Amino acid sequence: ALFNRFIHLFPYILFLTLPLNAFFLKLLYFRKRDLYLADHGIFLIYLYIFTFLFLLLFFAANKLNENLHSGVLSFMLFLYFLYGAYYTLRSMRVFYGQGKAKTLLKFTLLNILAGTTMIVLFVIFLGISIFQI
Repeated sequence: ALFNRFIHLFPYILFLTLPLNAFFLKLLYFRKRDLYLADHGIFLIYLYIFTFLFLLLFFAANKLNENLHSGVLSFMLFLYFLYGAYYTLRSMRVFYGQGKAKTLLKFTLLNILAGTTMIVLFVIFLGISIFQI
């Protein structure tokens, strides 16, 4: 029952992380005065859609790998995962128009901030799920 309740609260976590991550991008790119919070939000919606489609294919291929027990497919999944990280980094570089080093630094900082936020929200929503049962 706890797991089902937590799974039903998961969309709320994603709903909360979008504006928080847009705010983090606004802080990271504070010198870009021509970009508003909404611009960062739209960029993040684009990345969220990419991530959902990416994970859908990743989990499907991973399930196939579990059934086939193929080492080659495991390596391909690893490469696919690396490509997802590269694509996100590249999209940040193209959208914000900064150099490789600055983009890599900001990509790393954004992932640290977003990861910390997700962990905190997971704990909060897990606590809410426990108290609602």
